[in-house]
Amino acid sequence: MLFRLVLMVKLDLKDRKIIYHLNLDSRQSYRLIGRKVGLSKDAVVSRVKKLQEKKILKKFITHIDEYKLGYTHIRFYLNYQYPNPAIKKKIIEYFMNFKYCRHVCSCKGEYEFILIMAVKNIQEFYKSWELVLNEYREYFSNYEFSIYFQEKRYKYSFLLEEDKNWVDKRLKYTLFGNSDIINIDNLDLEILKLLSINARLKSIDIASKLNSSASVVSSRIKKLIENDIIKGFTIELDFARFEYKQYKANLLLKKHKKLNDIINFIEKNPNLVAIYKTIGYVDIELVFNVRNIEEFFKIMEELTEKFPDIIKSYTYMSDLDTHKFEYFH
Repeated sequence: MLFRLVLMVKLDLKDRKIIYHLNLDSRQSYRLIGRKVGLSKDAVVSRVKKLQEKKILKKFITHIDEYKLGYTHIRFYLNYQYPNPAIKKKIIEYFMNFKYCRHVCSCKGEYEFILIMAVKNIQEFYKSWELVLNEYREYFSNYEFSIYFQEKRYKYSFLLEEDKNWVDKRLKYTLFGNSDIINIDNLDLEILKLLSINARLKSIDIASKLNSSASVVSSRIKKLIENDIIKGFTIELDFARFEYKQYKANLLLKKHKKLNDIINFIEKNPNLVAIYKTIGYVDIELVFNVRNIEEFFKIMEELTEKFPDIIKSYTYMSDLDTHKFEYFH
């Protein structure tokens, strides 16, 4: 595996509050964040800059519901065989430039490599995927694929555990699952491309890049939000660099009709950050941010004890190392 050795940084409560609020809305002003966390605007700017310098805060991103644009997301889990470091690097670089690929990630656990593809035409996609198999199939011992149906994103409540005064409704927003296709024009598409790279780009700067006006861009962004194409402005973090690690549990159920009982129970857990419903592979996928594997196992033990007749089994993955996360190539 091509995992990095990095120095872990422990953040104080102020830094974690800043991350919490940027994860909620990374487009909001630093002055407003300062009011929420009890710091001046300049202090927030300074702390954000240090988080970037330490490479904890990788970038400001926009969550886009691509199902609204006619895409289906297909996710592949793969394991390597016969590779050497040079081959792994070549494979990662290949998929980072693969036109359908939105997400490229290495991990540990049941699988070692994760790919998420955005597909409009399955026949056209398969032609490209067949070329992938012709080139690299010998380096993968096996793979599973599934289609995303719904993704729920939750607030980073785990960051605020020492602050007894905060009130937190867990769910941020839901992606997919209720996705009538909406036609957008080229200006909307170019705005989405720019915001997907940097959610903090000002309307006037976007307008300058696109030969438009700030008022038109602002109006277009507002409309994209109203149409649920833009679901939220958030951040990408490098969890290997601070004290919270990410674990993903993949559950198989005995009684699928009890799925919502599991969701209603687990979404109250402050460490839960995402739930995925997919077609194929497993019944439900849960993502947690925790300090260590013992904390993760404790959560899963409580969950399986709560629903012994519903959960059949689970597997897990950890140490997710994101090589690429983009909506548009």
